Amino acid sequence: MSKQSHIAKKTQSLYVIINSLCAYLTMSIVLIYGYYFFQMAVAKLFYIQSTLYFDRIIFISRDAMWSPKIVLVSYSAPVVFSFFASIFFFYMYVLLRRQLYLVRIYCLWGHIISIGLFFSSFIHGAFAYKGFAVIFKWFNIAEKWNYLLAVIGIIGLCIMGLYIGLWFLKMAPSKEFDVHKKPRKFLFQVAMLPFLIAAIITSSVLIIKLQDSIPLVVIQLGIFLMLSFTILRAEPLPQRVVLVKNSATGKFSLPAVLIGVFSLIAAIYLTYKGISL
Repeated sequence: MSKQSHIAKKTQSLYVIINSLCAYLTMSIVLIYGYYFFQMAVAKLFYIQSTLYFDRIIFISRDAMWSPKIVLVSYSAPVVFSFFASIFFFYMYVLLRRQLYLVRIYCLWGHIISIGLFFSSFIHGAFAYKGFAVIFKWFNIAEKWNYLLAVIGIIGLCIMGLYIGLWFLKMAPSKEFDVHKKPRKFLFQVAMLPFLIAAIITSSVLIIKLQDSIPLVVIQLGIFLMLSFTILRAEPLPQRVVLVKNSATGKFSLPAVLIGVFSLIAAIYLTYKGISL
């Protein structure tokens, strides 16, 4: 490989990381806040007021306003939201397989983050009085079921981690990434590294605000577990799968960068004092 070709490949790899990072930041903000807002909106139907901060919801209505039915509907609503969001984004990922190629990385991250939200919802209750733990408390269900749900959530994340690698490998910009023989390097560039950078950024915001967010930490650990299984169990992309030539994934996209940065700044700014509903 000539020096010029080597530089071109390194540059392309950098663009893959940047584009995937921006896609992850954007979709995580959209989906995590969509997850929270959906719960707030459903609770509002029962006249339950709430405030959304950067990493959590605080319900400010009196305890007397709650009932088992309201708790069940309000706390299961975000789980339903994440389930259908994962289906929608995977459908869009498949639908756009021959066009709008850069948009596909957004759809793929949307699918993966939604899966992370869905299965992480099963895990929250094992660590804090969140999610299903609240439902179980109101319905006098034994606490041990929180741990059983957590095990189911962890197993679900691991199983999904076995399948998403193929979808990422199809995003390879060119044959030079050698995903047909050595897939792990590209998976680290397009999936794990962008996720780790984004996790550091969001964790830094929590540290600055001196907050300890168990739900957000569980979500991030869930996605990390899923991606770890993806890389550890990665199999080469079958030779019959033809890569799209000059995929936009490996080209610098200023709009993607601007959208990612704007999404993060907007999320921090809008939730600094809380958004009430």
